[in-house]
Amino acid sequence: MTVDYRRGGGGDDEGLTFDITVVGPEDAGKRILRFDCFKKMPHYHMGPSGKYPVHNMRDEGIEDPVLWSLEQLKTRFPAMVRKRGTTISPLGSIKRPSPIISAGLKRTYSRKYNQEENMPRVTLDLNKETDRQRVKGQWRIGPGLVPGEPNEGLVAQTLSTPARMADYDDSKWEVCNNIRQSISTGFTFAWYRIAVVIPAEIDGIALKDSRVLFETNVDNYGEVWIDGKIDRAGGAIAGINASQRVVVSDKAEPGRKHVIACLVANGPLAEPRGGVYMRHATLAFESRN
Repeated sequence: MTVDYRRGGGGDDEGLTFDITVVGPEDAGKRILRFDCFKKMPHYHMGPSGKYPVHNMRDEGIEDPVLWSLEQLKTRFPAMVRKRGTTISPLGSIKRPSPIISAGLKRTYSRKYNQEENMPRVTLDLNKETDRQRVKGQWRIGPGLVPGEPNEGLVAQTLSTPARMADYDDSKWEVCNNIRQSISTGFTFAWYRIAVVIPAEIDGIALKDSRVLFETNVDNYGEVWIDGKIDRAGGAIAGINASQRVVVSDKAEPGRKHVIACLVANGPLAEPRGGVYMRHATLAFESRN
């Protein structure tokens, strides 16, 4: 097992990483588990990266990624390995962190991340009507790469699609009250768009000058455009079923409107399965006291 502090998410995220690989000669270097305890988007892999879905820790209600990861290694490591279908013989060839190392990591973690306690975080679930009302938002959905065009706008060597733009008129699109509902099938695309207005406060917490983030995970590939622009590090396709975290604004301005447009594509491209949908969509506000 390798313990490291590294950057991820295109260099926009960082944190402790626990990387467990096979030691034996036949499968040397093959990943079994990896816990990426990043500040912004903590997650873990059960198997090689890119081959299996990424598990978002926040989606699973994990509040302290480092301590949770250490607990899994201490109490559930064999079960997690069996779930991944990996056979290790002997299991002891992969060393778990000793109590002394675990305690040291906890102390390091506490020193480095307790500053986050001074950063209030307010989140809105944009799949809930009550939360959408707080930002005067409503999802609309447009099937296809270019909604309204024949064959879903699939034309060879197309250079762009206007649905990404902030001033695009989506008023005739279908209202979507459940982004988790799968639509279409096979090789297909869909756009999900919502305009949000930054409120002055939520639950008594002032939002002026806070950092505004949009966090999502789509089935299967996604692009996130904010006000007609894309952050190529966080908003572009990151992999199949990969979580994405994009900055909407570095300094929130109450009353300002932002347009979030998500392009979702079914996959794998050569053999698409099921339809397209968004697993979750969160609008987050982070600010220091």
